[in-house]
Amino acid sequence: MHLWIGLIVGVPIVLVGLSGSALVWHDALDRLLEPQRYAVSPEQGVLAPSHYLEAAASALGPDKPASSVRMPAEEGAPVTVSSVLLVEGRPRIATVWLDPATARVLDSGDQSASLFGFLHRFHGSLAVPQFSGRQIVGWLGVALSVAAATGIWLWWPRRGSPVAALGWRRGMKVSANLHYVAGIWISLPLLVVALTGVYISFPQTARALVGGFVTMIPQAPRQPPSPPLVPTSMSPDGAAAKALDQFPDGRLVSLSLPQERRPNWVVQVRREGTGDVATITVDDATGATRRADTPGPGGGGDDFSRLMRRLHDGQGTGLPWETIVFLTGVLPAGFMVTGVMMWLKGRRNRRRLDIQRRASRQGAS
Repeated sequence: MHLWIGLIVGVPIVLVGLSGSALVWHDALDRLLEPQRYAVSPEQGVLAPSHYLEAAASALGPDKPASSVRMPAEEGAPVTVSSVLLVEGRPRIATVWLDPATARVLDSGDQSASLFGFLHRFHGSLAVPQFSGRQIVGWLGVALSVAAATGIWLWWPRRGSPVAALGWRRGMKVSANLHYVAGIWISLPLLVVALTGVYISFPQTARALVGGFVTMIPQAPRQPPSPPLVPTSMSPDGAAAKALDQFPDGRLVSLSLPQERRPNWVVQVRREGTGDVATITVDDATGATRRADTPGPGGGGDDFSRLMRRLHDGQGTGLPWETIVFLTGVLPAGFMVTGVMMWLKGRRNRRRLDIQRRASRQGAS
C-alpha cells in the first residue's frame, strides 16, 4: 500500500503539498513579491470603513462594486477592499490595497488571477472545482494519511528500542536513511495535516460526524455572489458601530456589504481581551443584530472546525507549528524521490538475484 500510493498518486500529492507550503508564508511572500502593497505611512490608526470604500471605488470602477472591507491584521499591513463577481460561472476577486492612516490607494489587481489566487484554487480543488476538484483533493488526503500510517508501520523496528531507530542508520544508503529518518520525524504532523485536510474537503460529512457529539451551527448552502443591495438603509459606519456596540472592548476586523439575496451586513469583531473573533449580522432594514457564530447550549463544534482549519494551514498558531506545516508540504517531494530510488534499487537487486539463481541452476545441471 505504501509503495503503490506513492507510485500512483505521488505526483498530485506532492503538488498539492508544495502549494500548501507556499500558502503558509502567504503574507511574507506577498510582501517580497508586491512591496508596493505594504508601503503604508508611518502614522498609526485607522479610519471609518466608509473612507476606504470611497477611496477604493475609483480603483475598482463602476462595474466592480465593493463586497467587503478588511482592516489590517497587524501593524504595517494594509486595508483591503474586495469586489467579488461571478464571471463565466466562476468568482473573480478584484482587490484594492489602501493605506490605513490615509485611505490612499497603494495597489489594485485581480486577486483571482494572481499567483497566490492560483495556489489557493490548486491547493483546495486542483484548480478544477467544476470537476469535483475539492473531493479529489480530499481523497488525496486520505491516501496521504494511509501512506503516513503505513510508513510508521514499515519503519517500526521488529527488535530493539524504537527510540534507537530514530537516528541515522549505519550501513544504509543515504537515500534510504533520508526516507526513514525524515519520514518518522514528520509522520505524526503529516497525519494531522492530512486528516484536517480531509475534514476541510468534505465539510458536510465532517460536520455531520462532529454534530453527532456536539452542537454545530447549521450551515446555509453556498450561494454564488449576487449584486449588491442598492440603496442600503444603513451606512457602512452605522452597521460597524451597531456590531461594535455588542463588544465595547472589540475592534473591527472586516465588514461585508449587503447583497440582494442576503440583505444584511456581516461584521467581524476581534475582542481585545481574548483575541476571539465574533461574527455579527446587522439587518439593513431594521438594524437588528445577531451573533452568527453562537452554537448554543452544549456547543463547541464550530470551535472544533476552526481548530481543524488552523491546524491545517498553520495561520495564527505561531512560528513552530507554521514551520512544521510548511515541512509537511515540502518533505513528501523528497519522500517520493527517495522512495522511487529505493524501489528501483530493490528491483535491480531482485533482477541480479534471479540471474545468479538461474546461473547456479544451469551450473548444477
